[in-house]
Amino acid sequence: MNKIATIGFFDGVHLGHSYLLEQLKSEAQQRGMQSVVVTFGNHPRLFFDPNCGLKQLTLSEEKLDLLKQKGVDEVVMLQFDAQLSRLTSREFMQLLVEKYGIKVLLMGYDHRFGSDRATLFDEYVEYGKQLGLEVKRCDGFSESEVMVSSSKVRRALELWDIPLANKLLGYKYFIKGRVVEGQKIGRKIGFPTANLQVDALKMIPSDGVYVVDVVVKGEVYRGILNIGTRPTVSGDERTIEVHIMEYEGKELYGEILELRFNKFLRHEQKFSSLDDLREQIRKDFNQANIL
Repeated sequence: MNKIATIGFFDGVHLGHSYLLEQLKSEAQQRGMQSVVVTFGNHPRLFFDPNCGLKQLTLSEEKLDLLKQKGVDEVVMLQFDAQLSRLTSREFMQLLVEKYGIKVLLMGYDHRFGSDRATLFDEYVEYGKQLGLEVKRCDGFSESEVMVSSSKVRRALELWDIPLANKLLGYKYFIKGRVVEGQKIGRKIGFPTANLQVDALKMIPSDGVYVVDVVVKGEVYRGILNIGTRPTVSGDERTIEVHIMEYEGKELYGEILELRFNKFLRHEQKFSSLDDLREQIRKDFNQANIL
């Protein structure tokens, strides 16, 4: 069966991406073709500048899961390496045709690719004609007249605007991490926490206290999450610690937890005593229960 594809990094698989993927599936159905997403396991920007500090909304496996949930027929995940980085836009299109059997290429409204980064859409169309590849362009998707982008989602997370980030994504922003041993301070004040170790590439919202949903072995609980340095107990390292409300199971060391962000509650602050911290946590719980 012939294939129609689109290309992109698809970080976050946000509403703009979803709009493009719906167009892809619609075109595929009308033409009797298979829908293919061509993406990358590593971010090209990090390949060229490993120290740029870019954080990803979705790691490669997370992105793959989200793309599959969108109902496309196939996902081709390439590794962006030196060889791939040298391909011009025409050479990359030739790769799509010869190696992956792509007959139609649906491009995002502002997408550019190839070492030459052709600036005019007509150039891609012309290269496609030379290669027997039809090239079409998809209009951009806007939410409340704001063009949706991965950078806008990152900015919302940096500014504690969880509702906006979730709106632009079309789902609750999430992080996953393995439970590791912490200092057990939460347990001492009656609110035990799970300390998460998260991949260094993952975008973590700015420091503060959040209401989250916590997925534990397929079950969902409400949780209070603290991201930061825990100034009340003289912390000096950034930690990600979640108290899982009403969880009465066994120790979670080594388990992978998924945290889905609902709302920002407050900034981190230094309390004069652990008793004051305990009282504030009780207030946090009351807020979490009414959300």
